[in-house]
Amino acid sequence: MKRKDKIRVGMYLSYMVFITIIGVASYFVNNLLDLALSVIALILIFSPVLIRKDFSANFPSLIDTLILVYLFLGTYLGSFKSFFERIWWWDILLHLLMGVNIALISFSVIYRLKEVKSHVQLSPFMVAFFSFAISMAAGGIWEIVEYVLDTFFGFELQKPPRIR
Repeated sequence: MKRKDKIRVGMYLSYMVFITIIGVASYFVNNLLDLALSVIALILIFSPVLIRKDFSANFPSLIDTLILVYLFLGTYLGSFKSFFERIWWWDILLHLLMGVNIALISFSVIYRLKEVKSHVQLSPFMVAFFSFAISMAAGGIWEIVEYVLDTFFGFELQKPPRIR
C-alpha cells in the first residue's frame, strides 16, 4: 500500500471511530439527533468506497479528502460543537465546500465517461459547464430537502440570518 493510501485509510478509520464514539455516547444520553447525525455521517463515509466498488470508478484522493473534511466540518464542528449557531458564516462555508465537492465529483465522472466512451468529444468549456450545472442542481435539491425537513419534520436547518 502506498504512503498516500495509508494516510487516507488512517484518516477514514480515525474519523469512523470518532463518529462511532459520538454516536454511542449520544445513544446513552438519549440525544437522538446526534445519534442520527452519527449514523448518517458513517453512511456518507462509506459512499466513496461503495461508488468505487459498484461503478468501478476511481476518484482522486483529493475528492476523498474533501468529503472527509466536509463531514468533519459539518457533523462534528457544525452540529456537535454548535458552530452553526456560533459562527454566522459557517453554513455559507459548508455550502461552498459542498459545491466544490459536487463539481469535482461531476468533473471526475464526466472525465471517466470520456475515457470509457472514447468517441465522446467534449470541449473543456462543456465539461466545466456541466460540472457547474450539476453542482448548482445539487445545491438546489439540498435547499428543497432542508425546506421539507423543516416544514414537515420540525427540523431547524434553514435558520434566519443573525442580525448584527
